[in-house]
Formats: sequence, structure tokens, C-alpha cells
Amino acid sequence: MAKETQQINGKCISVIIPCHNCAASLERTWQSLRGQTIGIDELECIFVDDASADGGETWELMNRIEQQAPDSIILIHLNVNLRQGGARNVGLTYATGRYVMFLDADDELFPHSCEVLYDKACRDGADLIQFNHRRTLGEESRDNLQITHEETIVIKSDADRIPLLNASKVDYGCWNKFYSRQLILNAEAKFAEHAVYEEPLFTYPCFLYADRVTLIPDVLYQYNLHVGSAVTSEIGRRLLDHPRVQLELLEYCAQRPELWIKYRAVIC
Repeated sequence: MAKETQQINGKCISVIIPCHNCAASLERTWQSLRGQTIGIDELECIFVDDASADGGETWELMNRIEQQAPDSIILIHLNVNLRQGGARNVGLTYATGRYVMFLDADDELFPHSCEVLYDKACRDGADLIQFNHRRTLGEESRDNLQITHEETIVIKSDADRIPLLNASKVDYGCWNKFYSRQLILNAEAKFAEHAVYEEPLFTYPCFLYADRVTLIPDVLYQYNLHVGSAVTSEIGRRLLDHPRVQLELLEYCAQRPELWIKYRAVIC
């Protein structure tokens, strides 16, 4: 990556990694960052220890990782567990990159992921990019090809935004997306805290404010499922969190009359 691509007052990409009792997987996740073809110097890796309760193993590993690339790593330690959404919110307050993405501490990026996304965002002027991912569970691995062809959605009217708000073109997950940090600031987007179903409260506001959204069919994220993860072991809690987060999202929209008037029929 040419030197001129670096930000004057920050890195090209801030990658936020919430960490909780993840000493067994975090090294693999870190190596996927360290091996990015864009170069580790272009990344700002923000590791947030979300009050791990593993005798300091996660925090000790984070400190060892920091020694490998101290100019590209920020470590944050939380004394109270906020779950992934709260940890991501804290990480966002430290982010300085032109773009932002999220990486869970048991998942991986492919070596070219950051470079592909950064180059595409810079060329297209995209506020947000959504991409495909690979799901693995044990020895089984499958590419999730939700996006079949490249498409750019340019928002020039209220009607242009409807496919984003009703999820006919996109989904509301957070880690299969690449965001302009300015978009996040404009939307004042934050995750739900102390919740498992935390992502729509962040992604939906981004869709309300994005002017240019690009969908690409590239598989750029490896999503590693395992027994005991939030997805596989907390289905009941996810169902309980769902209406709470939806109510918080309605409150977010109701506090912004200009959005509420335009999109109330879709939001409700």
C-alpha cells in the first residue's frame, strides 16, 4: 500500500475487537490482522477486554500482542462487562481511522480483506460496504453468498433509501460491513449494551444516514461458530433482547423528527 494512502491524523482503518475470555482464539484472530496485505501500519487495532473472568489470561495475551505492533494497537480494559455492543461502543470512542470495521475475537479476516475494502471505498466514495462471509462450525465450512453481484445504491431521494430500511438489499449484522467513520459520527450510531441482539441499533441508523452503499460478492470474513458461543448457546436470551433493542431503535428514530416524518411507515 502506497504511503500516501495513510491518514494524516490517523490510520486508514480502525478495527475494533471486543474480547471476553478469548485467550484460546485471540492469537488466531490477531494473526489474521497482522497478515493483512494492506500492511499492519495502515491499521488501528482496538482490542477491548470486556471484563474477562479468566484469571487475566485474555488481558495478558492482549499485552503480548501489543508488543508485536505497538504503533498499531490500542488496548482497553473494562472493569464491568458490557457485552459485545458495549465493548464496541467504547472502542469507537478511540477510533481515528478513515474507515471502521468490527472483528469478533474468535473470527478471522482473509489476508486481502482490508485492502479490497479500503480500495473499493476510496474509489467509489462509499459510506458503507456490505460483503459476503464464510461460516465454519467444526470441520464444516460454507460460504454465505447473500450478495450475488456488485451493486452500488446511491441515495438521491427518500424512495432510494427504502430498500436499505426494509432489509430487501442488506442485513443488520455489523461485522460483514465496512463503514466510513464520518458516517458513524453523522448517525450518532451506538450499539445496544448488556444485550446479545445488539447490532440493529447500530446498523439501522447507518442506513438512515448513508448516501452511497456498495454491495460486493467477495467473501472477506470468516465467522467461526463454536459450541458455547452467544449464537449457539443463548437463543432464549436473544429472543428476549430482540424487542428491547427494537424499542431503543424506535426511540432513536422518534428523537429525530426529520427521519420519523420521512420513514415512519417503514420504521414501524
